[in-house]
Amino acid sequence: MPARRVAFVGAVAVLAALTGGPLLRIRTWWSYEDPLATDPLLVAVLALAGVVAFVAVLEDGHWRRLDRRAVAFAAALVGWLVVGTLWSLDRAETLRQALQIGAALVIGAAVALRLGLTAWRWALWCGLHVGLAWSVVAIYLHRPGTLDRRGDWAGVFFNRNSLALYAALALLVGGLLAVDLIDRRGHPIRLLALVVLGGAAIVDVRLVAGSDALTPLVALLAAALAAGSAWL
Repeated sequence: MPARRVAFVGAVAVLAALTGGPLLRIRTWWSYEDPLATDPLLVAVLALAGVVAFVAVLEDGHWRRLDRRAVAFAAALVGWLVVGTLWSLDRAETLRQALQIGAALVIGAAVALRLGLTAWRWALWCGLHVGLAWSVVAIYLHRPGTLDRRGDWAGVFFNRNSLALYAALALLVGGLLAVDLIDRRGHPIRLLALVVLGGAAIVDVRLVAGSDALTPLVALLAAALAAGSAWL
């Protein structure tokens, strides 16, 4: 398998892990509890992915290809979150989440440098749909924890808001990919890819509706407006 394909598969696996859902489900295989993000397995996997990505960005000076404004903004954001631990009511939790956000940004930069923007979007789309597809199967098989106490869908994420959030993000990324494919009229698998994106979008909308979570829809609208403005 060519190195680029190996990198793509690895990126999909890491991005799927970042959503937390698959890791949360795996965690229940040996001890079923309502898993939290502070679970040692989740923290260790995400931290390891962040460290590997950081090394990949620094290797052979790849970091020089990054947009300096984006790097400065990301560093300022993470720095501000870390400083926020000074007045946080739970300093350890605030610091952990700040470092996880920083690791996610570094992973995103590493994948974009290695694969390019278009492949990076496809890797993110695939990574998101690992947990979402798993959720669809688990929900319809009535697996424990896939519905919350109110009967709303939670999937393998064990939280209806998390399920809806990643479904909304998948819709946004799928829209960006669809726009890119529409512009590439000579692409050999263009129509097939559009059909796949359309089918997945229907499932994503159903997951958002089943979760009965409004916040991700507001976030999706804001993100779509921002992406549309940038595209124009």
